[in-house]
Amino acid sequence: SGAMDLYLKVFEIAKAPFVQYDWKNRDENSIMYPQMNGKRVFLHAVRNMVVATKRALEATGLTWAEIDWFVPHQANLRINEAVVQYAEIPPEKALNSIMFYGNTTAATVPLTIDHYRKAGKVKKGDLVLSAVFGAGYTWGAGVFRV
Repeated sequence: SGAMDLYLKVFEIAKAPFVQYDWKNRDENSIMYPQMNGKRVFLHAVRNMVVATKRALEATGLTWAEIDWFVPHQANLRINEAVVQYAEIPPEKALNSIMFYGNTTAATVPLTIDHYRKAGKVKKGDLVLSAVFGAGYTWGAGVFRV
């Protein structure tokens, strides 16, 4: 299910409403840090974003010749590059902004579009295919006009 690939340990807040935090002792404070199996999260994200991207094309009857831009969720550049490769997306159509803003969670797609709109690359009326992957191992893709 992937439940243990990305999680945050939870403590009983009613029993410990204030948690001491010693920034010098990472091991003692590990309960407060997210735990992640990066390799499994990477593979799951790539696999499902590729499938979602292909399904979006099939459902709309569109091809990459008709799509102006591919805007993936900006969690990890390596994930995005792998999705472009395995979904056979023309690399020149892929827009990434993680190197400018990091992972802004739910804002990554609109932020990326706005970044490239301000740069003069994305124009009103452009057709975008976006694929996303997020918390809870959820994913999806959609096609829309800017």
